[in-house]
Amino acid sequence: MCSMLHFLCLTSSIRVYTLGETKVYKYPKKILNKMKTMDFQHIVLQLLLWASWGLHLVYCEHLLQTLTATIGAENYTHYRLSTQGRLQITVESIVGDADLYISDNTLSPSYEDYVIQSNTCGMEEVEIPSNMKRPVGIGIYGHPNYIMSEYRLSIYFLKQYDDVNYAQLVHSYNKFEGEDNNEEGYTTYDYSSSQYSTRTRGGQQDEGESAWSVIGTILSTILKIIFEILL
Repeated sequence: MCSMLHFLCLTSSIRVYTLGETKVYKYPKKILNKMKTMDFQHIVLQLLLWASWGLHLVYCEHLLQTLTATIGAENYTHYRLSTQGRLQITVESIVGDADLYISDNTLSPSYEDYVIQSNTCGMEEVEIPSNMKRPVGIGIYGHPNYIMSEYRLSIYFLKQYDDVNYAQLVHSYNKFEGEDNNEEGYTTYDYSSSQYSTRTRGGQQDEGESAWSVIGTILSTILKIIFEILL
């Protein structure tokens, strides 16, 4: 589904398909004027294209930013990440070996002060959940075995929710249900899979609801446009 939506949303302009011709409109007024002369079938098709663009932003992974840099042995390079949402950070060591450290407590994380880390000999990958507070500090550390390391840092926006099977949901529910007597909220970290989740008071897991609010906004906008055209 994501690949199909990505194909539909490669262009920032809107293509209106009519019988025998294709025109590109870059301004909303021209689009609405053209839609008034189209039949209902073409209107629905165009609105679906707009909706697919919004769903692509919510549910599909896409690259936000990438950069290439170098770092000396036993040195740090720090970055500040303020982007909201569920993100994935990858560090590819082109030359040498660069390690990755993440923290929401300090903007200068290190191997002594971090929340999430990835220090393998290959691709470094960590996930930043949507409920992790911003800004997030990113620390790149040059391995002492290499005088100079070159790396590629990439940041991806992930879909809000993963597809999980029923057995995983039951296991998670039973695990949290047994800890409902804890009066204070608690935080758990799983460094092996770079997962971070927060448990709130009353046994309810803090899940981001931004995805559903975006979908509701998209559907509401589509209905308003349909009513304006029909009236």
